[in-house]
Amino acid sequence: MNNTQQSKSVWVNIPRRLMDWAISLKDIFQNHNNLKITVCGNDWGMASNCIHYFDLVEWWTNSRLEKINNKKLNKWFESKREGFYDIHGEILAEFSNGTILSLKSIICNDEVVMTIENEQGLKWEVNQISKFIKYPDNSIVKINIPFQSTLTPNIIDEIMNYGKCRLPSLDENYSANKILLASFLSHWNKLRLNKTKVLPIT
Repeated sequence: MNNTQQSKSVWVNIPRRLMDWAISLKDIFQNHNNLKITVCGNDWGMASNCIHYFDLVEWWTNSRLEKINNKKLNKWFESKREGFYDIHGEILAEFSNGTILSLKSIICNDEVVMTIENEQGLKWEVNQISKFIKYPDNSIVKINIPFQSTLTPNIIDEIMNYGKCRLPSLDENYSANKILLASFLSHWNKLRLNKTKVLPIT
């Protein structure tokens, strides 16, 4: 087995692809280009969690992350986990199909809201705290955000029974992670005296 085959048999635990609400929106967005997507919320752990949104957009739109603008990121601060850091501010990400994703971690209310706008100006709103999707016609549908402990048994069953699962493979996720980590690392080294090649984030 070569390295490519091995990387396709290793999966990254980014589980939104398994969630019913995300699957329902993929059916809508998979043929759309030039989406404008914003995720805004209070202190939602940008350093460790933004890769989840990059993967979600790549999966929804069958596109690839191409570049990141980190000019609106703030200073690094110590996270709740000793020895690790997080960051507030805004990241702008551009994808191969023209989609733009804005990720904002700010000090505000407790909601984490994703807004998706298509080329016709129609908007969807996903509220992951209050757990609903608001559709362009203003209808609201409640959604389930399952805990990881609920998802894990099904993931294991898929791998054991079929030799694969619906999580992104390491091969799929490598490029976005590489772009993200390079962006974070450059920002870290620009702001801090202790330059590093290893970024202390989870």
